[in-house]
Amino acid sequence: MTARPFDQFRDEILGFYNQGKYQDALTSISDALVQHPQRADLLVYWNMCMYGRLKNVDATINEFQKAIEAGYWYGAGQLADDDVDLLPATSHSEFIRLREISVARQQAAQANSKPELLVLPLHPNAKAPYPVLLALHGNNSNTEITAPYWQSLADAGWLVAVAQSSQITSATTYVWNDHAVAVPEIQTHLANLKNDYAIDENQVVVGGFSAGAGLACRVVLKQDIKAKGFIGLGTYIASPEELLAEVDYEAIKHVRGVQIIGDQDEPCLPGTLKLTGMLKEHSIACNISIIEGMAHAYPPDFAERLCKAVGFIAQS
Repeated sequence: MTARPFDQFRDEILGFYNQGKYQDALTSISDALVQHPQRADLLVYWNMCMYGRLKNVDATINEFQKAIEAGYWYGAGQLADDDVDLLPATSHSEFIRLREISVARQQAAQANSKPELLVLPLHPNAKAPYPVLLALHGNNSNTEITAPYWQSLADAGWLVAVAQSSQITSATTYVWNDHAVAVPEIQTHLANLKNDYAIDENQVVVGGFSAGAGLACRVVLKQDIKAKGFIGLGTYIASPEELLAEVDYEAIKHVRGVQIIGDQDEPCLPGTLKLTGMLKEHSIACNISIIEGMAHAYPPDFAERLCKAVGFIAQS
């Protein structure tokens, strides 16, 4: 049996959650655990939340115990006393005990967390100097989950490197929320690539998913790094106006962007449309593809779309 993509499970689970169908969500989580055991830390947390919504304190705490025994942890913000997804379990003495263990693990993990860069193997036919794609994972993800989506570009002769944030949210997931931390990490990654490989500095593209896409847009448009363009998938950007108020349009007139997003991606579509429209108003080339019926996910034909995206960016 072919495994369903995790994105499909996530959208299904969150759909059930938003409809108040918590038992159906639990069934979907159970299926996802079988097909995607590498996402168990997140899925077990979702189990906790669904049982919390069902007011099943014993089951909520039992899932929490499973997580702790497996070595997982969650931060204080995910386990707050007033979290509506976990009430009324948060006042239970056993939940409080487990939370203390979990938060201590989170603090220790953050103290030791460092940014990582996964460089995909170069294709045997790749020729130096190499065009570069720096890919940024979405929030609550990592390089292992993200890398396969960008593999097709490595197969086409690009040097593809997937960056992992140091901002840790679970034993296996990371976020880009603090840009004061994230931007220097991206700058260091690119500097290291320049030192380690013969790269074409005129063919650097930054891509990403969700919050990673928002950061990709930011570092390229603000010229935090020198890049030819950006590729955003389901780009999350809270305030396009605030970002573009800091942009020197003359300095980025050579930049090209590509946005790929689903018409059902309600949290991200408005910001993506606003950003794209504002860039076009300032004569910055930015293509957008809105995919019918798709929510917050990579499209199934992403490899083909990625090839077209870098072709568009290379035209300038």
